[in-house]
Amino acid sequence: MTDPDLYVSLKPVVESGGRARAFSEHLREQQAQEADAAQERERRRARALAAPALTLAEREALTALTPREFEVFLLACEGLSSPEIAAKLYIGVRTVETHRSRACQKLGTPGPIRMVRFAVRHGLIDP
Repeated sequence: MTDPDLYVSLKPVVESGGRARAFSEHLREQQAQEADAAQERERRRARALAAPALTLAEREALTALTPREFEVFLLACEGLSSPEIAAKLYIGVRTVETHRSRACQKLGTPGPIRMVRFAVRHGLIDP
């Protein structure tokens, strides 16, 4: 569990004996939120690929990213740290760093500032 307030919010249900039900309801809600977020990231990717300002090389680079690399790239551009991304995606910190590194290499954006500039310039994140 990454939500420190989970126990506090579920305490009445847990104390009344509804542990399994409360936990499964929380998991369903969390999975639904994550699915919505993943769909939004895919919509952003489609918008970026359709952008007229995108050069052929940039379009090919965006297309070359795996869905996970793109997801990590966006979350990093939104300001999340590697441990935060790892917790959000249920993967290891080293895996996040590998995805981020590969995305930067494919996009030709060495470093976080250029990553964010690329994402803002192509409408992947709001300025």
